Amino acid sequence: MRAIHSFRHWLLPLVSLPLLGCGSRTSDTYVTGIVALDGQPLPAATVIFEPLEQGRPATGYTDGSGRFQLVVDHNHTGIPAGKYRVRIRTWEPGFDDGQWHPDTPERVPTIYNDLSEQTPQMLQEISGQSQSVEFQLTSSAGQIAQRQSPAPAPPH
Repeated sequence: MRAIHSFRHWLLPLVSLPLLGCGSRTSDTYVTGIVALDGQPLPAATVIFEPLEQGRPATGYTDGSGRFQLVVDHNHTGIPAGKYRVRIRTWEPGFDDGQWHPDTPERVPTIYNDLSEQTPQMLQEISGQSQSVEFQLTSSAGQIAQRQSPAPAPPH
């Protein structure tokens, strides 16, 4: 009987943790948005919000309509209020899953990713319970980085 009693002492706090909000942060802002390049939705882009003070970056991936939702990890769809540097890119490295898949090319100028700290549009202040942001990018805004993954190793 004593073992059951001690079992209840640690089980109740463990089961109660999600109910107390440890799995979510209610003060965080739910952020969605849309990315367009030259007036057209930009599908298959990665949108990264990097906090300027402290915290972890949040990431979103655009769908066919250029829409995204930020997530920090599987349990957190909101981000804390604050100032963020935003980086948007389309480049994805190639991969080898038994068959080589080439890189997805970069279509976004560097002022929207590598040099985003120099672009006022790419600095965002997040506040409130939910927020929608829109990025109207232009391909003529600057140089587009030529990124490449290392070549796959030849088979043995």
